[in-house]
Amino acid sequence: MEQMFRCVLVDDDPWALCDIKKLVDFEAAGFQIAGEYANATAAMEGIQRLNHSLLITDICLGGVNGLELIDACRRQQRKMEYIVISGYADFEYARQAIDSNVCTYLLKPLDGVKTLRALRKAYGRLDEKSICDHPDSEKNIADRICDYIRAHYMERLRLEDVAEAFHLNRSYLSELFRDMVGKNFVQYKNEVRIEQAKTLLTHSDKSVSEIAGLCGFENSGYFSLVFRQLTGKSPGEFRR
Repeated sequence: MEQMFRCVLVDDDPWALCDIKKLVDFEAAGFQIAGEYANATAAMEGIQRLNHSLLITDICLGGVNGLELIDACRRQQRKMEYIVISGYADFEYARQAIDSNVCTYLLKPLDGVKTLRALRKAYGRLDEKSICDHPDSEKNIADRICDYIRAHYMERLRLEDVAEAFHLNRSYLSELFRDMVGKNFVQYKNEVRIEQAKTLLTHSDKSVSEIAGLCGFENSGYFSLVFRQLTGKSPGEFRR
């Protein structure tokens, strides 16, 4: 996890606050719990004191509700993400949450898998905002992705796997990589794999089929096709 984001929890039920902390590992998902509040007024004061990135709030708080708290944060132009929790499968609440561009709408009782998925989604959106605020970091992200490909080229490496590893949206990662590296993800991955294959063809007596597998190709025919496209020769011709 490259960076940690501050998270604030708001629920007027103290047991609910305990439950969500037991349900998922916030730090493993990239979040530090920096505040816990029982009402919107106290939460707003805490948010104003610290630069929080994620607000997780129940809707029914008594007085100011969770959606009104989100609107108050938005009026202050805070670059936050929001996860709304509700004990009611109420369409009107869900519609208002969508209108407020809430990251995820979760129903009680909370499910661990869905809650973790919501945290990962929020992390990805926050990470993208962070990159946009610091354009020079896009090059750093692309460099790290290149390093990741070189370290995992022998695996079944898909764009969505890398996007998940870096907590980035798949489409955003694809565009960033192409802009920063000058070629798309598949082109770069294949170039790395073929360079490794050339080394094995030169310095080992392994069969073409074995080398294809060692370099991440599931199909030796496709390996030979890509090899010829990039080198102008078949693997056998290159070895001779």
